[in-house]
Amino acid sequence: MKDSKYLSYLGLLVLLLLVFGSGWLIRDIGANSDMESVLKDHEIQLEEIEVVRTKNTTLVKALASADEDRAVLLDEIASMKSKPTEIRYITKVETVIQGSETIVVTELPGSHTFQLESGLPVAEFSVVPGVKPEYKFDTADLTIKANVVIGERDSAISLIMESDLEPGIEREVPVAEFTVQHIRKNKLVEPNILIGAGISAGATGVGAGPQIAVSFIHPKDEWDLLQIRAGSSSGKAQIGFDPALYNLGGPLPVVTNLWVGAGVSIDARGQTQATVSIGAKL
Repeated sequence: MKDSKYLSYLGLLVLLLLVFGSGWLIRDIGANSDMESVLKDHEIQLEEIEVVRTKNTTLVKALASADEDRAVLLDEIASMKSKPTEIRYITKVETVIQGSETIVVTELPGSHTFQLESGLPVAEFSVVPGVKPEYKFDTADLTIKANVVIGERDSAISLIMESDLEPGIEREVPVAEFTVQHIRKNKLVEPNILIGAGISAGATGVGAGPQIAVSFIHPKDEWDLLQIRAGSSSGKAQIGFDPALYNLGGPLPVVTNLWVGAGVSIDARGQTQATVSIGAKL
């Protein structure tokens, strides 16, 4: 009887924690729904958008992998008002602007506009006839616009150029290389909801079933502490606790959200079981 009373209290605590964590989830779902309705009927017009996966790293690791750009990055960080702990992203963009084919003539033309392979005019030559002809050489003012959208999982960039020799006409420039490194800052305490399954073993045998859980403490990107679970095993309701979880997807290139934990569970009859759980964060 006493065990049943304690189980009821623990179940109520788990329910309150799940409701508390669900507030964050409902807010995020609402924001995502609004954004999806905006994007639903949108047609992509640009052809040279480059999309890459955002890589998670630390600032120290990002600097270590910068090689010849390390000194440049250090100069930029030292020049910023932000503290190093406030830096969230490091991006690198490289593009090659192709010139046009070489033109060979036997007579000097009256005028000529130099264009890149994309058709963008970059320089102009003209002749003003007269007793003493004037030869004019003009180089264009080029405007380069970069639009970057950086996300937790992937990022996109588009480059557009415009010449003052052809105002109002913009041309896309293909990106040769684009890398984004996310310098993630862990929120030490925050409810994260996980959905998954568990395998339990105890005196009554081995069982498996679905689970929903909340973890609260996040000391590192790949580690969580203090997870409370609610679910079932072989059709019997149970609640449980995992002291720690590890993200197996952290070092993997494709599966980035795969958390594994181990702890204890108590079913509706008060039986204690060892449980291994696996799931993904919402």
